[in-house]
Amino acid sequence: MSRLAFVNANLARLYGAPAPTAPWQRVELDGDERAGLLTRAAFLFANSGDSSGSPTLRGKFVREGLLCSPLPPPPANIDTRLSTNASLTNRERYQEHMDHEVCRVCHKLMDGLSFAFEHYDATGSYRTTDVGKPVDSGGEIVGAYPPARFRDAIELSALLAGDRAAGQCWIVQWLGFAVGRELDRCEDCGLTALADRLASPCADLKDILVSLVSAPEFRVLGRDAGLAAGARPLSARLKTPERVRASILAFLVGEYESWLPALPDVPATFKRHVELLRELERVAPP
Repeated sequence: MSRLAFVNANLARLYGAPAPTAPWQRVELDGDERAGLLTRAAFLFANSGDSSGSPTLRGKFVREGLLCSPLPPPPANIDTRLSTNASLTNRERYQEHMDHEVCRVCHKLMDGLSFAFEHYDATGSYRTTDVGKPVDSGGEIVGAYPPARFRDAIELSALLAGDRAAGQCWIVQWLGFAVGRELDRCEDCGLTALADRLASPCADLKDILVSLVSAPEFRVLGRDAGLAAGARPLSARLKTPERVRASILAFLVGEYESWLPALPDVPATFKRHVELLRELERVAPP
């Protein structure tokens, strides 16, 4: 897990790194405080409350975004207010969720993960105490995954980095982003084999990207003969964002085709680009 970062003056102060001599400078962060993306200010700040780190948001991101384990929706009209007792640490305030049966269902899946980040406040700054008490950042991965305990976010990150289920989720997230839609269960079948191939210690990001764009789930758009076994046509799976994108594609096709007559020598790659856009517009009507 990388400890390298590019910092400006503000980030250097937040990370406790030496002041940069350029607008942006590459530095190595303290290995006892930072290792990997889950200990970086961007993730921590984006998943915080107004004045404190949010174990709920941080744990939910790990559970759903890194383990692909959806959480049930919260009950309607649930009271989400936290204790205002100033003597309680952030962890102690959020642990009160476990005292309520209706909250416990979800929070037992999130909180064991989320308390790993208690060393980081709302801005992502590292701390060793909270309201004068030593920070407790220990936790456990529970649920559909083998239980595993950790002492802090760095140990949690190491567990996730070596976990096969987390690796498969990473592939699912990459492929879902690449095709711009949620994957159906049929497609999930092919991802297991893909994830196994990419689990090799020799695989790097370039190998992963090449494998993803070579996979049928990426290449097949949903035409009759080209459908993967059991796959449904793309047009039958379109949701609102994809319909918007289809409308944009239709516009691009019209624009590109209006330019072609004015170009004396159209490169073959450009013509192929137009053909691909036309094909996408045809299989994904607005």
